[in-house]
Formats: sequence, structure tokens, C-alpha cells
Amino acid sequence: MTDLKPSMVPRSKSISLTRICFSALLVMLGLSGRAPASEVSVQAGLAYNSNPNGLPDSLSGQWTIRSYLSSGVRLFRSSRALMRLHYQGGIEQRIPEGITSYPPEGAITNALTLSLDYRPLRRAWLGFEAKGKSRNVRHIPGRPGYLNQDATLSIDHQPISQFTSRMYHNRSAKEYHERGTGFRSHATGLVIQRPIWPTLRASLTLAQSHLRFDRTALRCDASGKVVADSTGTAQRDVLSEAKARLQLTGRLLLLFEYAFHHNESNSHGYAFRGHKLVLVATKQLGANVVGQAYASLHWRHYQDSLMTAPDTYLEEDEYEQRMYIVRISRALKERLEIQAQYAYRRASSQQEKLYHQHLFYVSMGLSH
Repeated sequence: MTDLKPSMVPRSKSISLTRICFSALLVMLGLSGRAPASEVSVQAGLAYNSNPNGLPDSLSGQWTIRSYLSSGVRLFRSSRALMRLHYQGGIEQRIPEGITSYPPEGAITNALTLSLDYRPLRRAWLGFEAKGKSRNVRHIPGRPGYLNQDATLSIDHQPISQFTSRMYHNRSAKEYHERGTGFRSHATGLVIQRPIWPTLRASLTLAQSHLRFDRTALRCDASGKVVADSTGTAQRDVLSEAKARLQLTGRLLLLFEYAFHHNESNSHGYAFRGHKLVLVATKQLGANVVGQAYASLHWRHYQDSLMTAPDTYLEEDEYEQRMYIVRISRALKERLEIQAQYAYRRASSQQEKLYHQHLFYVSMGLSH
């Protein structure tokens, strides 16, 4: 068994963030009728998941009621600066199959984002974004609650017309409630964008992230057995990314993205090289109907095999090998929309926790 550091997150932190989000939401809803740049949207629907807990051999599906609320308001605006506050929350309530399922399973998610953009020069912008997100889970195995904190500072520069470069630095921390573990990271990146043709735009991203996990690094001893580091050294990873993106606009909106990942780790079994392809197509089908298709393929090659203890497993260890989504939406009125979606997901990790999911979702949304 791998030792874990005693850094369990007090649930009060998550509750405090929930109260802050709720208070901010009340303020934004109060300003929604006064602030010209405020917006509120509500969405509710019914979903069916063939494998709700992400288990390798699950044969039972689950019906779920999902509802989402989003609200944003412009706090300040001048000729050089813009400040916005945005809230997004969601409630997932699983429909019990009988009295044995009581109390019902569910999850509540709250996220609050504060963003500030400032333009000191005609072709330069400074940006800052701070975000807090919490997920509180009730009786859902395999899906722990967490608290995520994130801050990003960016500089955008447009040296010539239609050519934009961005440098950013990000710091984040994610801590799980029940497992008493998580990770912290800081990342630096460069994004370059420019149009190739009037309808084709390209971008290149180079980034590097340094991650420190709240779990002990693993070692391979002389006998070939994987054990915890005897000195208690924490796992540290360095993830490098190179990503290219092409976006084609017109009657058909196409997005193609390729990313190469190289992860170095001081923990046995976590170093890998990976490739990821993403393709998105969006088209107006007529009669206020919009169709969208999404496909993602992800490959990872680990340098060493690993079968680690279950209590060291994090959501970040998992990656989507394949994911396909088909979505159709129709605007019934100016602010009312219905949507139907099908998704297939095949996910795995270094621990060979391979599973499949089929998701069907029908919803209705209202915006103001």
C-alpha cells in the first residue's frame, strides 16, 4: 500500500465556497434587471447513463435528473478595463430504483469566476482570472467531492494586424474531500494565432506544467516489486504540451486539434508520451436546428507498467481513449431551446481501469 500524506480537505472549505457562490448568485440575480450586460440561463433535463460509476464490469444503467444555472454580470467597464463575475451551478439527482436506494444519490457543483481585462496599450492586453469550484457528492461510489482553486495571469499582444500572441501563467490546486489527497500545479504557456485564409485560422500552443501530488512516489526495488518511496518523497510530474489547432468557418464550422504530451515523473509508472486528436463539426441544418458532432481520440504510452493501490487513484490519472458526441438543438423561441445528445466514452488509466459509457440526454434551456 502506498502511504498518503494527511492533507485531508476540511469540508468547511467547500461549504464556505458554496455560501460565497450562493451569495454572489443572489447579487447577480438582483442586478439582472438593472445591469445591461447581465445574463441568466437555466437548463434542465433527463439523462440515462449506462455505467454511472465508471466500473469496468457494470451492467446496470441509471436515470438522472440534471439541472444547471448560469449567471454573469459586468461589474465594471471603461475604455481600457472590463471586470466580470460569472456563476455556474449544477445539480445531479439520480432517480432511485426502489426503497433500497434511499437516500438518493446526487451531486451539487458550484463554480464562481472573476475575470479582469485591462488594455494599457493599443495592441496589448492584460488579463486575470480567478476561479473556485466545488463538488459535493452524496452516496456516489467512485466520484469523490473536491475543491478546486485556479488563477491565471495572461498577456496578449498584437504586433501586426490579425496576428496575436498570448503568454500566460496558471496556478491551481485540487483537493479531494474523502480521500485526503490531491495535487497542486503551476503552468506557463505561449499561444500564437493568425489567419491563413479569411475562413481558416491557425494557432500553436506550447506549455509546460509542474505538478506536485499529495501521495508518495513509487519505486521499483531490486526484486521488481513496486513499493512506496522509503523517504516519503511526494510524486512530482512535469507535463510538456505542444498543440496545433485549425478552425474553418463558413456554412460548416470545423475545428481540428492535435496535441502531443510528454510527462516526466519521479514516480514509477507515471511517465508517458501521448497523442490526442479532436475534431468538431457544427452546421445549421435549417428550421432553427443546429447539429454538432465531436470526436476525440487519445493514446498514451507509459514507460513502465503499474498496478497501484486503489486509494492512490485520482481522477487525473484517468484519460479518455475515445469519446464521441452527437448533439442536436433547436430554438423554439428567441430564448427557449431544446436539445438532444448522445455520447460514448471509453476511458482508462495506467491502472488498466478500462470502462465504457453510453449517455443519452434530453433537456430544455431558457436564457434571459
